[in-house]
Amino acid sequence: MELKRFFIDKANFNNNQITLDGVEHNHLSNVLRLKKGEHIIVVMGDGFDYECEICDILKKETKLKVLNKTKNVYDPKINVTIYQAIIKGDNMPLVVQKLNELGVNTLCPIITKFTVALGSKNLVQKLTNTANQSVKQCKRSIPLKICEIKNIKDIVQEFKNYDLVLLPYEKENSNNIQSVINTHINAKNIAVVVGSEGGFDVDEVEMLENYGAIKVTMGPRILRAETACIALSSVLMYAFGEWNK
Repeated sequence: MELKRFFIDKANFNNNQITLDGVEHNHLSNVLRLKKGEHIIVVMGDGFDYECEICDILKKETKLKVLNKTKNVYDPKINVTIYQAIIKGDNMPLVVQKLNELGVNTLCPIITKFTVALGSKNLVQKLTNTANQSVKQCKRSIPLKICEIKNIKDIVQEFKNYDLVLLPYEKENSNNIQSVINTHINAKNIAVVVGSEGGFDVDEVEMLENYGAIKVTMGPRILRAETACIALSSVLMYAFGEWNK
């Protein structure tokens, strides 16, 4: 049976001793009802898995001893950043969960002309919490990073940091994803810019193109924003070998 996995902040790690508190302590003691002497895996975003023994379960925290440390083999090898226009309801947490599972490195929520949901003050923290929790299920050690909310006009200056920037656009009907990937098959740093429910304004598309984004079609059907984001991430992971392990 596989060992249960937990995510902690590195601040709770000191001299081969780890303290679980908050939701992770509650999950271990009250949900899973693990016992003293049992083993678990702890990850803390540094690329390693820490096998630990439960030394003591107290009222508000669990004390662990690190037994061994191994390199995590599930973290992605390519760097994919998704610039996602904020979408309504619970769809942003859904996107975070799925991108975490697929192996995307970074999600940057953005505001565009047609963005309806502008995001609350605690959106970034909420999405970060979702990423930290869902990283355990997919066995990564480094969770999806959530950036601060940015305006679409500000992200174009970051395009120079990528080997390839893709812009899925419903009005593009000739430039397919496969042909673009084939000409950038050695890319290691990839960005994708995805619109909200209303898509992109034509001026925004022109601006993104002027800074190097390549428009691609997602096929004959119109996809929801969250579907386009997840689908294109899946295509990239397959095309660049993340599914060949």
